[in-house]
Amino acid sequence: MQEKVKEYFDKGKAWWTKTAKKTKIILAASLLAILVVIGIVIAIMSNQPYEVLFTGLTQDEMSEIITYISDNGVSDYRIEGEDTILVPREQEAQVKADLVVQGYPNTGYGYSTYLDNVGALTTESERDTLFLLSLQDEIKSVIRCFDGVYDARVNITPQEDNTYILDSNNSTEASAAVFVTMKDGKTLTENQVSGIRNYVSRAVKGLTIDNVTITDSYGNTYSSDGSGISDV
Repeated sequence: MQEKVKEYFDKGKAWWTKTAKKTKIILAASLLAILVVIGIVIAIMSNQPYEVLFTGLTQDEMSEIITYISDNGVSDYRIEGEDTILVPREQEAQVKADLVVQGYPNTGYGYSTYLDNVGALTTESERDTLFLLSLQDEIKSVIRCFDGVYDARVNITPQEDNTYILDSNNSTEASAAVFVTMKDGKTLTENQVSGIRNYVSRAVKGLTIDNVTITDSYGNTYSSDGSGISDV
């Protein structure tokens, strides 16, 4: 084996010695150009922004999600810690929408941490407001990726504790209203409705699936039991 390697090396050395200077320059320049391109590609890939696909997942659900996205052509993803999957920013909404329709997540959340979203603001109220607006925008971007959906609006009302307010109930349950503008007379499928309810219900503390209402641009209201369009 070593003799064959030495033989190839000697032949290559002899060929290089006999090659004209101009040809050597062209080959060297071509090799340098290839190395530069490879370097640029590596730099771009290493600096590509990634976003949280889901976090707070169990190991079993992480494995299921990774298997699903891999089987559906998503090979560029990262694992962060023990419970978080990241994907490139430009793919996040569509990949998340596909998974939501499939019923994911069951154990985690579709959002990054609280501080990642709100940053360092002056008051807790400002932080809460900005977080809520960011959350609603993110949910809208995912729902817009659903087949048949043209646009979406999301309004989330967080849970309120009124324990220290006189003449009031102790607390107000969290709720969410989703309004979707559909394309060409289409309506949401049962899987889409179920996916939206599950996904939105994981947005804020105390928000249950039953408190997520969904209506569309044709006046349809989708029932909370997953049976389709409600008569009311």
